[in-house]
Amino acid sequence: MFYKVETKRKKAKIDFDDMKYWFWDNFLWLFWVILIIIIGVGSFTYGTLYKNSQEVVTGTIESTVVDRGNTYFVFQLEDGTKQIFQNEDTIWFLKFNSGNLLMELKAGNSYQVLVAGWRIPFFSMYRNIITIQERR
Repeated sequence: MFYKVETKRKKAKIDFDDMKYWFWDNFLWLFWVILIIIIGVGSFTYGTLYKNSQEVVTGTIESTVVDRGNTYFVFQLEDGTKQIFQNEDTIWFLKFNSGNLLMELKAGNSYQVLVAGWRIPFFSMYRNIITIQERR
């Protein structure tokens, strides 16, 4: 004995106000997730490129410039060109001894320097000194 039971379907009533809040709640969540991913990928990419931009240069320090807490060294390289290098701490190379390097460097002495980074004039960025050895 089976009885056929008929049910009436209720038509879905669309409440646009609820949809609006649902969209913005999910949109903001998605925005923060995408922003965190972009920052993570950007940091990894910058760190990788920064570490791979190392170069060893040899030259003589002509002068030291201290400007707004930043220390810059003007180097006369062996090929006759002049370049400016910055001395600052960097997390990418675990370098936290920029103050000690500042005390060790003397104008007129010749050094072999490991530098990393790029010279970007628009941002006033200079290549950073990572390690330094005095040449005799």
